[in-house]
Amino acid sequence: MKIYQATHRGYLRIGNEENGIVEIPCAVLENKKRIISQTGLFTAFDRPRKGEKRQEGLPSIIGAKNLVEFISDEVLDKIYPIHYYHSNGTTSVGYDADLIPLVCELYLDAEEKGVLVASQEKIVKQAKIIIRSLAKVGINALIDEATGYQYDREKDELQKLLSKYIQEDFLKWQSRFP
Repeated sequence: MKIYQATHRGYLRIGNEENGIVEIPCAVLENKKRIISQTGLFTAFDRPRKGEKRQEGLPSIIGAKNLVEFISDEVLDKIYPIHYYHSNGTTSVGYDADLIPLVCELYLDAEEKGVLVASQEKIVKQAKIIIRSLAKVGINALIDEATGYQYDREKDELQKLLSKYIQEDFLKWQSRFP
């Protein structure tokens, strides 16, 4: 098992002051792979890491029997834990950061097919908020890169945009689910 060195570490902040901010540990590894911590994956969807029956070899967030048909090859490529060294020397476990939008898509596909159970509705709500917010931040980041603005913007400007977009989406859902 290869253990990579984290060259950069930080926290992805999801949420807002009103509903609570969740900080997800993330890192960039020496091979330039962006990862989120193992705990961070579950934190992003407000889910415990353990406690549910699941299909063997799958993280519990996607391991329910009713979700298996929606697990793509791309998801299967991203679910393998990645071991890495923190700058403080400890070893941690994470997942490819692309897994967050893939989990969102999986839940959205399952909702579209009408196979979700009541306990998964909260995850779908969170998935919709995350995927919409990531898309909005993504277009801003691409424009910043295309124009060179990424060198002039504030260090955490994209993070602030993400929090703003998530807050806007949360407010829409609050009227449906008080």
